[in-house]
Formats: sequence, structure tokens, C-alpha cells
Amino acid sequence: MKRVPSLQRKAVVKHELSVFGGEFDINNYYNDNKTLSIELLTVVDDEGLVSIGTVGLSEIPLRNADGAEFVTRVELCAGAPVEEAHWPNIVVSTAFSIQRMGKSVRPGTVVENIIDEYFPNTNLPHVYLTAPFLWGDGSFPELLFSGLRVNWLQCVAISEAEKEFIYVNGDEAFEELLSEQGVNIFDKERDSVVFK
Repeated sequence: MKRVPSLQRKAVVKHELSVFGGEFDINNYYNDNKTLSIELLTVVDDEGLVSIGTVGLSEIPLRNADGAEFVTRVELCAGAPVEEAHWPNIVVSTAFSIQRMGKSVRPGTVVENIIDEYFPNTNLPHVYLTAPFLWGDGSFPELLFSGLRVNWLQCVAISEAEKEFIYVNGDEAFEELLSEQGVNIFDKERDSVVFK
């Protein structure tokens, strides 16, 4: 029996399509023991870039360190060339990690060892969450739904040295480095902008 999507999920899909545009596909993903699931919306544009957005992560309240509910609900997004077929799985694994932790995430959060699951010898094993910048005017508007605020975080692959740099110097300093060096975030073989 097919599950009817909640009104919130429908609103998330509509909102993502307003940002991504184009023809879309939605697929459901499960973790290995089927205790967690997440839907993923994908849109491929004319230039061969796939836009990826989670649907349903925002139904789960995340908690601050003091146990209070975080001020906003969260969905994830990413962009990648179509040939980088692993990115939907990376976004899903990041969402599952957030679901399991139940802790608040925000721009500058690092979700460790996600990419390492798929590419054990990668130079970029971690996922860095940042304010979305790939679409439209470089922003991803907030969705207000039934008294809830929903915001998106974009997934970017980073190195171990970059993770340590973020922990010491903060996300703004790291993003300045990315900008200064003109880093291609789509290149999974790229060199780290920070070296140990």
C-alpha cells in the first residue's frame, strides 16, 4: 500500500521545485535495517547538474545541547554533475546521521566520515553543511509551514585537515579560503585548501 505524503512533505517538495525548477523525480531510501527512511527529490538541468533535496527530514525536531527544540527544522540539499552518481547516497547518509543524533545542525556543522563509507581512501571523507549558494541568486528561501520554520543546508565534501581548520577557526574563515582559492566543490579529487 502506497503511503500518502504528509502536507508538510508536499510543501517541502513544492518549495524545492520553486528553487530547483525542472522535471523531478522522488525516491525513498532506507538505512540497512530499515529503521530510518528519507525521500530524495532530484532535478537534472540542461547543463548536466543534478539538484538534490531531502523530503521529510524537517518532520523531525532537532535539539540544542540544553534539550530545547532548535529554532528551525532542517532539510538538506546538494548539487553535483550527473556523472557523480554517489551524491544522492551521500545526502541520504548525512540525513540518516542527523536523524540518529537528533542534535541541531546549522551552517558550519561537519558530519564526519559520511563519504568515507562510499570511498574508503578518499581525500574528502566528511560532509560540511553550509547555507545553500548554488541556486538562483545564491540563496534558498525559508519555508514557513503550519507554524514551523524550515531551512535548507547544502552538503559539501571536505578533507580531514579542513575539518580541523573549521573546528579551530570557524566556518567563515574556511569559506573565505574556498572563495580565495576558487575551489571547484564538484571535484571529488580536489586538493585540500588546508594542509596539516
